[in-house]
Amino acid sequence: MTCKILKDIVNRIACGDDPEEVFPYELPEDLDNETLLEIYHLGLHYLKSADRREVCKRKIADLEKKC
Repeated sequence: MTCKILKDIVNRIACGDDPEEVFPYELPEDLDNETLLEIYHLGLHYLKSADRREVCKRKIADLEKKC
């Protein structure tokens, strides 16, 4: 199930907001792994900051190890 945070990110980017401002720096701890993976993959697609993209890559790798 897609969470409100993911829907909000997608909608704001579709409306023209800057992805660097849309993507949160911290996510709630109660999100399921599937939703977290979707958010981080979306970050890889839209974020331009090399540092933030690297964080997304590390988070994806960590989550995939858990699966």
